Amino acid sequence: MVKPMKNIFFLIIIIQISLAMGQNRKERIVLDFLDARYSGNVVMLKSLSSPDFIYFNTPYVGLGITTEWKHDSLFIKNISEESPAYNRLHQDDHILEINHSLVSQKVIGKENPFIGPIGKSIQLIVQSSDSSNFIEYQGALDLIQKKQGLGQFLDHIQSFSSLWESSELQNVSYFSKRNNIVISYNWIGNKEGESVQYTFSTIEIYEINPINITVKSIQSQWSERQLLDQIKGTP
Repeated sequence: MVKPMKNIFFLIIIIQISLAMGQNRKERIVLDFLDARYSGNVVMLKSLSSPDFIYFNTPYVGLGITTEWKHDSLFIKNISEESPAYNRLHQDDHILEINHSLVSQKVIGKENPFIGPIGKSIQLIVQSSDSSNFIEYQGALDLIQKKQGLGQFLDHIQSFSSLWESSELQNVSYFSKRNNIVISYNWIGNKEGESVQYTFSTIEIYEINPINITVKSIQSQWSERQLLDQIKGTP
């Protein structure tokens, strides 16, 4: 049974009490951070974070773009600043050809050309969103890790928490060494009016600023799915 989001604070308290004998101040900061993060308390999050805080999203291999179908055509919806194609491709560019094949939902449905191992070649022909010019992009899939500063991270947390009527954390465990704390947990949530549950599991590395005992950075770690996508995208 998923508990109301407002009760997640008490869940964290129970975890803290059960692990209190092995806790130090840095570990308590991380548990407080998790409590604030998944209850959407951005004021508390800000107070627990260093001004130079950075969140490193889970790395993945790809081109660093997301696409969408509109009017039976494929367009670039977004492109990450970390993408090797960032200075060549742009939002709303119309993708006409991928790896020397004309784009169609039938072709894209058979094989996702944007997954595979690092170094996999990719060729695109796109029509620029701001002109009738055609651009040929020749490149390769690369390791992409999107970063968020404190402001972006807080905006994301606020948007994320507004999606859920209730949520809880399960199987929280951690260990620490010096200024790094590795923590793993399962998150479960549901939306208002829905009986289905959404879930994810994660391992994160928290770096603590030893001077003022605040969270300096979070590294979200690699997942098995990323490796499987690389294998799936190998010819």
